[in-house]
Amino acid sequence: MNLPEPHRRLLADVVTAGSPYGLVLAGGYALQAHGLPPRPHANLDFATESSEAMDRIAGAVGAALEARGRQVRPGPVSVLTAQLTVTDPPTGEPCVLALHKEAFWQPPELTEYGPALSLEDAVGTKIRALYDRGAAVDLIDAQAAATRFSLPGLEELGRRHAHDPFDLPTLQSRLTGTDFYADREFLRYGLDEPRLAALRVWAQHWSDDIAERLLEDGASPDDEETGADADGTDGYDGKDGKDGTDSTGW
Repeated sequence: MNLPEPHRRLLADVVTAGSPYGLVLAGGYALQAHGLPPRPHANLDFATESSEAMDRIAGAVGAALEARGRQVRPGPVSVLTAQLTVTDPPTGEPCVLALHKEAFWQPPELTEYGPALSLEDAVGTKIRALYDRGAAVDLIDAQAAATRFSLPGLEELGRRHAHDPFDLPTLQSRLTGTDFYADREFLRYGLDEPRLAALRVWAQHWSDDIAERLLEDGASPDDEETGADADGTDGYDGKDGKDGTDSTGW
């Protein structure tokens, strides 16, 4: 397991605290649990299919973590997401814990990290993040997922988990928009200059592939409204904007 010790300890505690709600690992760590390349992570994400109200889930998980000697500070709560800032007792290091309500298309899988979203669901929520927000970290994760799925396959997985209509012109705008991100937004996740250059080439390839398919279907990317703003929320990483953190998404 390639996790910092504070994250490893929190993961174990959340699995126990969240067991009444079936919480499973999500976000970038879920991809890592399925063997995709590791990268630095700022936060931990968990998902549930529970019908319980999110504020009640967050409250119960927070109380259980406090009972384990952790300091817990509640954060934003919505119908589908909640954030808690949780302190690691040995180090005093804070970590944002993000909880998400998701529709599981496949059963969660037991990994060496613990119960996690299936690979398909983990990838789908990350492609949704790319579609909704388009942060640097989303593109990094999408490229990693492309080693397991075709480009149309990635799009279909993202479409499954989209909260709003999922259209290819919007996704294309996210891919081309990453050209305007500063290199540091990618380098902070461990990419070196050659890998960053390759990532930008790959994003352009995906964008070109979408454009070709749209033309074959008799559509033009300019014919549709792209909808979401470039700083829109992340479908799974929702409230973080372009800073690339995972706190409410994947």
